[in-house]
Amino acid sequence: AGRGVLTLADDGCDTALLIGDAECGCVLKSGNVDALIKEVLTLYSNPSMVREWGRNARHYIEKYLDKNVMTGNGVDILERISMKTEKG
Repeated sequence: AGRGVLTLADDGCDTALLIGDAECGCVLKSGNVDALIKEVLTLYSNPSMVREWGRNARHYIEKYLDKNVMTGNGVDILERISMKTEKG
């Protein structure tokens, strides 16, 4: 199973973007300890949200970051480059 993420990070950083795309957690502004405490308490009282984040994380990994998917994407890119080189 995947794991949800609760992190402190700057808006727009790669970590925040990935977590947002995957819908697998919550990104709080760096240094906002009060928000972190509030979110931990929310998650403690809402285990179904934690499980959903975990499922979303697992789904995202399998869909976009699995080694077979990544290898296939790399092969596709190389084949397209090769075709353009042969034509050009």
